[in-house]
Amino acid sequence: GYVSFHDDPDSVYTIVVSLRRPEEYVGGEFLVADWEENNEIQRVFKGPRLSALVFVSEELNHAVGDITGGTRETFCTELWDHDDVPYGLGNRPHPVSWGNFVEYWNNEENEIDNEDDDSSTEDVNSAESEL
Repeated sequence: GYVSFHDDPDSVYTIVVSLRRPEEYVGGEFLVADWEENNEIQRVFKGPRLSALVFVSEELNHAVGDITGGTRETFCTELWDHDDVPYGLGNRPHPVSWGNFVEYWNNEENEIDNEDDDSSTEDVNSAESEL
């Protein structure tokens, strides 16, 4: 598998930590290309286990090369200048989707009234009693 060239709109930084030694998989290099040079590859990274890449992901055209053997494992997270994404909305939503979501939930008529719902408290209390 591979990840084609892209940037990450509205993402400030991305951090990618390699969890495998480079000899444990074939291919899977982290690639950086220049948008203006027809995606001509500028840099290729395949770091040692537990090394990290930190980059401005909104501005950097990046990809992962085809993995042809073994297993490539990484921990990847993005830091972005928005509120946390609520569970169930998915990974970093498109800015329009995020704006629609925030607008919807900021409308007082759409807020969920949890004052009469004790189920979450009961779940916590029963989980604590099982400990």
